[in-house]
Amino acid sequence: MGHKSMGRLILASCTVTLLAVSCAGTTEPGTTTATTTTAMVEETTTSEVAETTTTLAPDAVPPEMSGVWRTDLETGDPVMDNVSLNLSANRYLINRGPNSAVGSISVEGDMITFSDASVCDGTGIYQWAIEGDTLSLTMVDPADQCSGRSQVLDGITYRR
Repeated sequence: MGHKSMGRLILASCTVTLLAVSCAGTTEPGTTTATTTTAMVEETTTSEVAETTTTLAPDAVPPEMSGVWRTDLETGDPVMDNVSLNLSANRYLINRGPNSAVGSISVEGDMITFSDASVCDGTGIYQWAIEGDTLSLTMVDPADQCSGRSQVLDGITYRR
């Protein structure tokens, strides 16, 4: 293989990791070159993150609340006791055993409203609080119109 072809081979075999760029290729039979450029990747990653930051809607889940939360309802049914609550932007996903539901959420201050559920009609308004790695939810009046949702939200504490 000529020098030009080998140069293309070296560039084609580049791999990118979170902290380094590493390129390896053979320049002569039996020898390998390797280069690591950490500073360049860190600088590029920082500028790319700054450019791709998006603005959340005013009623979106705040960053400290966003993510997956889990709880064990301790009813004695190991399958149905495990519940996960995934909150992101203006959507939620609840998984309980083999069952799941998705819907819309909006947050205003310490109140979160669940609506447009895939499994039931109505809305539910809950007061939320985060302390450390725990999220607690308490239903406020009027009662949540979706009884299945209230079973896994009202008075329940979730952990990250």
